[in-house]
Order: sequence, then structure tokens, then C-alpha cells
Amino acid sequence: MRPALPSSSRLTTLLLLLAALPVVGGTVYLVLLGCGGSVPVKRETRVLIPGAAMPVLVSSVAPAPAVADRDGDGVVDSFDQCPLERGLPEDRGCPKPSAPAPTPAPIGAPRAKPTIVAVFDTEDATGRLDAKTLNQLTEYLAAKVTESGNFRVIPRNQLKTRLSQEKREGYKVCYDESCKIELGRALSAQKSLATKLLKVGASCAISATLYDLKSETAEKAANVRTNCSEDGLMDGMEKIATQLAAAKTL
Repeated sequence: MRPALPSSSRLTTLLLLLAALPVVGGTVYLVLLGCGGSVPVKRETRVLIPGAAMPVLVSSVAPAPAVADRDGDGVVDSFDQCPLERGLPEDRGCPKPSAPAPTPAPIGAPRAKPTIVAVFDTEDATGRLDAKTLNQLTEYLAAKVTESGNFRVIPRNQLKTRLSQEKREGYKVCYDESCKIELGRALSAQKSLATKLLKVGASCAISATLYDLKSETAEKAANVRTNCSEDGLMDGMEKIATQLAAAKTL
């Protein structure tokens, strides 16, 4: 039978006695002689017992193994999924993934060059609008056609200047198709755009025709029904430009 552990008073006395003994090594383990117990105090316990020829190893407790953290990120290797790369604990020791590179847009067929078009004066078949308003509507239509990116519009002042030279007696509105084809070719245009304002009942309509100057044929048409106010006509011109841009197939 193993002897019983000493009482607290006997243990205290024994600790005080052994504390006065010289110790060799860094860790002290006090063995309760004759009591069957031991108390770890420091590492490596070697106590010089009076009368002994050399220090006696009383007891030994293996030190805790060193915790490996090769990348020094604070996540031990046993839990680090990226032990050689510094990372964050919430990512299990791995670095934050970098944002994926944007996928390059597929390379398709090169976009066709914009078509050069001559936008002629809007013809008012209603007889309601003055020349200034008609000119503003035409200018707005030309701007919206250019904005689509499908057409390059010949500047209106060049068109008027060339028409004046052709007529020799000054600028005159060019409404008939033969005039527009002739003038468009003279300006090196590929297409000409003729626009007409109509009124039936209380409603107005805008009709636009795109002519191909090479074949001298109508290529596309756009029609919009709108109210006859100036605001309504402006909206109608914008819709005409949108229809022409969407229907362009060159």
C-alpha cells in the first residue's frame, strides 16, 4: 500500500526545508520523500541532497512542445491552411483572395464606319410653322442623328452654302428628291435624309426617309405620330432619330 500524502503542515515544513537545498538546473520538482507525492515548482528538478555524491534528479516533466507558426501570422501551422503565407484567422491563415481580373470583352467584328448623311430642311406640309421653327426642328433632328453614333452629318451651313452656289441666285429650300440627290453627291454624302411634317385632324405626324445616293433609292423610313405643339414635334424628331439609328444596316 502506498503511504498517504502528508498533511498540509508537514508539506509546508518539507517545502521550506527543500527550498534551502542547492538546486542544479532550471526546473525544480520537489519529491515528497516517504510520502509518495511530488510538487512541480520549476523545470528540470535536480536537488543536491546532503551526503549524496552528486545532484539527484528528483523528477522531470517534459516541457510543452513549441507551437509552429512558420509564416508568423498568429495562426499555428496545425490550423493554418496556408502555413507559408501570412493570412488572417478568419480566413484560416490564408491571405485574402485578390479580386478577379475583369473578363475582357469578346472581340467581335469591327464596327462599321458611320455613314455620311446630309439632313435637309424639314418640309412643313401643314403650313402652320414659320421658317425659324422649322429650322430649329431640323437642327435638332440633325443633332440627334449624329448623337446615335451611326451617322456623320454634314454641317448645315455647308449644305446651305453649296445649295446657294448651285442655284446661283441665293439659298433656296431643296425639297424635291432630284435636288437632294444632286446636292448630297456634291457634298460627298452617302445618304440624304428628307423629313416632312403632316397634319391629319388634330394630330400631327413626322415622316422621314433615308435615301441612298449611290442607288438613288429610298433605303429606310421612320414615322412618328405626335401632337402638334412645338414640344410634341421636338419629341417626335427625337423618336425619328432613334428609329433610324436602330434600323441602320450597312
